[in-house]
Amino acid sequence: MDSEFRFRALVVDDEAVLRQLLIRALSNVGIRCDMADDGQTALDWAAGNNYDLIVSDLRMPGMNGHTLCVSLLDMYEDARAAGDGPMITVLTGVCDPRIVKDLELRGVDKVHLKPVDCQHWAEELRRSLDARALSAGELELAAREGSSKSHGASHCVVVLSSECAFSHSLAKQADNFDVDVVIAVSTDHLLEVVESKRVDLLILDQNLPGFLTGDQIVSRLHSELINIPAFLRV
Repeated sequence: MDSEFRFRALVVDDEAVLRQLLIRALSNVGIRCDMADDGQTALDWAAGNNYDLIVSDLRMPGMNGHTLCVSLLDMYEDARAAGDGPMITVLTGVCDPRIVKDLELRGVDKVHLKPVDCQHWAEELRRSLDARALSAGELELAAREGSSKSHGASHCVVVLSSECAFSHSLAKQADNFDVDVVIAVSTDHLLEVVESKRVDLLILDQNLPGFLTGDQIVSRLHSELINIPAFLRV
């Protein structure tokens, strides 16, 4: 039943058995799925439907997954720049760091290497989708709540995430509200911003490069009597 599903995904893989396993796992976490077994079919589906998530293999007959991802990023360029458009992810058995780096630099949101635990993989993607949806809502909430405290002032949200596409997408969404988004490049940078200006909301990854996790950063701020509402992306 559609009422059980919050998000919609397109799963692209030429291996029928694996494709069905992925679709079942995603369905179990509330993501309704369409499927395609090659890149061109996937492009046709993407052009005619609104998806929150697209998952693609790399090695497929005809149009391969790399070409598909590049085409999808081009198709959704304006939407993603405005903070909309689907998450674009790759699930592949091609273990080549150069390919992974290239995909990430082009804007692919996540790259997972096969084999994966399908249920854990699906749960991670569901959390990411929830975070994207919640973050947009948090921006609006920060603007609404702040407007009752001060007139004409911009409200500050600080983002610390290893996903550059997510951070910049959030910054674009802020254009729709009276919100100033600061993208922190490190934990030290985040702490400097917090100490130098009023911050209304923190959005940060739980797992970050470096010594501190997201909840440890929040705990450190609390120990210094800096109590800022925070949303952790798991």
